[in-house]
Amino acid sequence: MLNVLVLDPELCSSFLIKSILLGAGYAVSVSADEPEAARKIATGLFDVAVVDLSAGDGVAARAFIRATNALLPGLPVLALGREEHLADLSGLSIFLSLPKPIRVARVTEAVRRAVVHLLAPRPAAPGRCVASLPAEVTWGLDAIPCRVTSVSDRGVLLEPADREFDHLRGFDRFFDGLSRDELALRVNFGDAADWQADGRIAFAERSPDRRVQRVGLAFAALPAADAGLLKNYIALAGGPA
Repeated sequence: MLNVLVLDPELCSSFLIKSILLGAGYAVSVSADEPEAARKIATGLFDVAVVDLSAGDGVAARAFIRATNALLPGLPVLALGREEHLADLSGLSIFLSLPKPIRVARVTEAVRRAVVHLLAPRPAAPGRCVASLPAEVTWGLDAIPCRVTSVSDRGVLLEPADREFDHLRGFDRFFDGLSRDELALRVNFGDAADWQADGRIAFAERSPDRRVQRVGLAFAALPAADAGLLKNYIALAGGPA
């Protein structure tokens, strides 16, 4: 599943965009401020970014786009706004502009084109792949079984081990209240020995009833051998789907 990040400082368009893209089969994460969006994008777990430039003077949103262009030069960024906000995008690498008012067909087609671009060969771009790998996360003396559902060379996306109620509730209880805490991750990539790394919580996605559903874990500095294993796994597993 493709992951889309929406930065909308005034939360004026994100819920409509999210509804449209969820209906089209994408996973969507919404941020209302640039620092949070920057933490999310730095995990490498997102495939497309949609940025609303119509909030205030748009300075923070433009800074986010510039930082994203520098960090992940292959990531398609869609700029959303009224005509006056999209008139001058100099200095920004924008894949497509989405003028307001928002139209369902226009949004879905723009993201579809971004995905086609994303899946084209881009040797210099960071990799990401979907996965379904058993894992365990430890915080202090507590540990919980999880499942890694997305892997990048910068982080992983964690979900409950399965959809049983006890696992869903346990996942929420474990991660609820943890804020950028350092955790230990152990995951099996199919080798004899489990791969281990430390990381910090970059973001947590919640359900409508406020339960933690997914957690983005950003890696701390990885030894060269561990980073190489990740890149090999991503290359063998293929791109996002």
